[in-house]
Amino acid sequence: MIGDNDNKEITRYRYRSDAGPIIACVDITDQCNYRCLHCYNNSGKASDDILTDVEILDVIKQVIEFKPTVICLCGGEPTLRRNYIQLIKECKDNNIMVN
Repeated sequence: MIGDNDNKEITRYRYRSDAGPIIACVDITDQCNYRCLHCYNNSGKASDDILTDVEILDVIKQVIEFKPTVICLCGGEPTLRRNYIQLIKECKDNNIMVN
């Protein structure tokens, strides 16, 4: 449940004078250990051409330059990415909310 403090936080991000797009979505992995019927990503075993940790961090830094309000770290199952916490921290350090 969203409380008053959460609403203030969202409002603070949404109305920044330097804000870019509202949301940017980045598929950080195609690996997934589930086979959900509703999933449209066709995720599963990680593909051979997945970006390295350094490469995906660079992509996130490039997205941050656009100053979105929110970055959605998407994919198969994003928490399977080894540097998932580092990616979140990079966003938060730049005042970008993570979804």
